[in-house]
Amino acid sequence: MAHLISMLTLVACGFFQSPSLSVQDETPSSRPAKKPTSAPLVVPVFDYQRFDKILAVGVSSGGRVDYRALEKSQRKALGQVVATFASFDAKKLKTKADRIAFYANAYNANVLKMVLDNKRPKSVLDVKGFFDKHKFKVAGRSYTLNSLEKILRDEGDPRVHFIVNCASASCPKLLAKSIRAKTLEKTLAAATEDYLSTRQHGLRIDRNGKVWVSKIFEWYAKDFAKNGNKAQVLAWIQKHAPASSKKQLAKATLMNYLKYDWSLNQ
Repeated sequence: MAHLISMLTLVACGFFQSPSLSVQDETPSSRPAKKPTSAPLVVPVFDYQRFDKILAVGVSSGGRVDYRALEKSQRKALGQVVATFASFDAKKLKTKADRIAFYANAYNANVLKMVLDNKRPKSVLDVKGFFDKHKFKVAGRSYTLNSLEKILRDEGDPRVHFIVNCASASCPKLLAKSIRAKTLEKTLAAATEDYLSTRQHGLRIDRNGKVWVSKIFEWYAKDFAKNGNKAQVLAWIQKHAPASSKKQLAKATLMNYLKYDWSLNQ
């Protein structure tokens, strides 16, 4: 009898310690399903989509502007975009890239509107005070084109000169798509090199090795080099120029300036 009781006790203990009832070994189907974690929603600082549509209608791949097409179908939309730039809260611009993208786009949009408002002049210089008198609002503050450009220049990257367009033939091209903070570095590099690859307006090296550059490098020399030192400006140009020009620029010591063409970029 004692032996039988001992056997029954061992069986009972084995039964209640069965692995099949262990909490640690529950089957996956018996566990509550975990909720999938979603990536945080990234909200753009400013919505440039409407401006993109305007640029798509009016700007060619070569940077020329079809002001007639803009006048015909985009005049109202352009006014709305400019108004959106005017009422935007600048406190939302947290990064340098955000600020450059926002103010550069605002500059370009207001230039387009000013050209249309002045009935497509042959040259923006025919409009009195085009750069330094005419005022408009951006982010709740009043600016002229010159003072708005100063905001960009104060960011400390002279390449901003090549992403703003002053509606003139010798200006850097107006990009056919809005400038975005996310791709700003790529845009700045490409726009600068593109301008310096333009012999007529950006950079020209003649057969004798004489260097001619845009007057932008004269007007804003201090943006490109300390105290506007010519040799340092030339070194900056060499650094950012197309590969085909770098060797010739390395040997250059003199720099001359190309005539600036202020005719409308239409």
